[in-house]
Amino acid sequence: MGLNGPFWLDGAMQASRSEEPWLDGQSHRGLAWYARLGYSTDSWDNKLWWQRITPDFRADLGYMPRVDMQQQGMALKRVFRRQPEAAVNEYDAGLDWSRRRTLGDEPIERNAQLWLSLSGMGQSSATVWLMDKQRRFQGEDYSLSGVEWAAATAPSEHWSLSGGAVFSGDIDRENARQGRQQRWKFDLGISPWQPVRLEWQRNWRVLRVAGDEVSREATNDARGYYFWGPRLYLRAIVRWRRLERSLSRYESPGGFNASERSRDWQVMLTWLPTPRSSLYVGVGRGLDGVQAGVGGAESTVRSNVLFAKFNLGFDRLGVF
Repeated sequence: MGLNGPFWLDGAMQASRSEEPWLDGQSHRGLAWYARLGYSTDSWDNKLWWQRITPDFRADLGYMPRVDMQQQGMALKRVFRRQPEAAVNEYDAGLDWSRRRTLGDEPIERNAQLWLSLSGMGQSSATVWLMDKQRRFQGEDYSLSGVEWAAATAPSEHWSLSGGAVFSGDIDRENARQGRQQRWKFDLGISPWQPVRLEWQRNWRVLRVAGDEVSREATNDARGYYFWGPRLYLRAIVRWRRLERSLSRYESPGGFNASERSRDWQVMLTWLPTPRSSLYVGVGRGLDGVQAGVGGAESTVRSNVLFAKFNLGFDRLGVF
């Protein structure tokens, strides 16, 4: 929706319904919405935004946590452009702030970060973030502050490559302790034929407490897309996860396995009837929430789920 001059307002509302015959045999309906107020020019891109998600809303990725969340935030971005033929033709710098709370107004997370991004030839970019982040877990606040970097290139329409790393504070959730994490990410995408795109993502994560390694996790995510057109496509995902724990570093190792492996999958059909609206229908096996166990430890729950989601939005001119 256009306002005066460079000001704009937009938003979206999403509804989902999921049938879970293998879990509780019930139908779950959820709702999510967001709204943004912005100011954009050739040199500035600033926005304020609000978001609410009800507990039974299901995301389109197939890993469906039960979310009870409201979120507010702002983002300030300054753009510096150079000549298009320069090796680095754009510099961007920004400040982001956000906070997440439950619908009952209990704090979940607070985040503030400064960032700098460079863009250049060959559809290449590099970004670094300095993060001041805090998250609440079991009634206590933990620091997630640190640094993150990412780089990407897409020299042709047939392939792309990206990677990054995070070095920050983190939560040892199984022992409710402050920890530090090192996390790396690698992405490769190829399009061998016009209607087909294949993607592979690899993640590594090491968690340490007081300098000692507590756990090591690796995840592989393989995705395939088949496009009948720009607004209708089929997506299949297979995700492998392996977690290794150093139980000698645990305060209460009972109830935990030294090694865990899992494989989740999903098939989803997507239809985009307009540029701002979408319909997702699919079936999958994925993460479906977190349950508290003996001694306050948490365990993940996996289930087979049928899901559908319809999203209806408006652009800045109020058009569907």
